[in-house]
Amino acid sequence: MIDYENIYFFESREKRVFLNTDSAEYGFYDTLDQLEERLSADFIRCHRSFLVNRNKIEKIFLSQNRLVLKGDFEIPLSRTYKPEIKEFMARGNV
Repeated sequence: MIDYENIYFFESREKRVFLNTDSAEYGFYDTLDQLEERLSADFIRCHRSFLVNRNKIEKIFLSQNRLVLKGDFEIPLSRTYKPEIKEFMARGNV
């Protein structure tokens, strides 16, 4: 078991989901849609292949369509999920 606070992001690739922490990556079979339903509100979808921990976001570059998380992880931001990220920013979270 991994505490939510240690999870940086989930990435969907190769028909699996990968959970990423600051030092490790764990693969398992699931979908991001199902994870999104089960996880707390601390996680936000930013791309069809990525679900990130809101508490780990350091910078948001809307013009470059990317997020930077603690630990220098760069995550793509798709146009589909950009409004949700803008709303997150508007609440003064970053």
